[in-house]
Amino acid sequence: MAYERTSVTVDMEKAKRVMEMGFDLSPLLREAIDTVLSGDNDDLLYAIRLRRVEEETQKIEMRIFDLNEELKFDQERREYLRQEHIKMEQEWEHTKYVIQLTRLVNRLNRIALSAEYDIPTIVIVGKEVIDGIKELNPSFDLNKQIEKLRMLMET
Repeated sequence: MAYERTSVTVDMEKAKRVMEMGFDLSPLLREAIDTVLSGDNDDLLYAIRLRRVEEETQKIEMRIFDLNEELKFDQERREYLRQEHIKMEQEWEHTKYVIQLTRLVNRLNRIALSAEYDIPTIVIVGKEVIDGIKELNPSFDLNKQIEKLRMLMET
């Protein structure tokens, strides 16, 4: 019988344990091959198939664990992004409010300057602007605004 050198993949921990028990791997492997080829190997074939199924099951379970960890991370990230989205929308709504109010107050200030701070003239000329400001800020006081503008312009 001719032998050729070949390589097989084995679990090194198991191979070391077998060698520590006094077995040489090559003869042990040749015996296992002979047993499989002899046909009297139902138990061995069953054990090999069972082991293959167990190993595949273990790989799948490990993959499921990894995927669950990844899923958990993605779900947490998604929730963070949802909260960030809500926060950004709220900030944008506030920003739009501030921009709109600032534009209206600037228009009112220009009207007040051109009317030389005359309240009745400002009320007539700036009615739409004043209504817009009061819609955004119901507590708006035209007299206080004109007084602040006058003080600012005098400094």
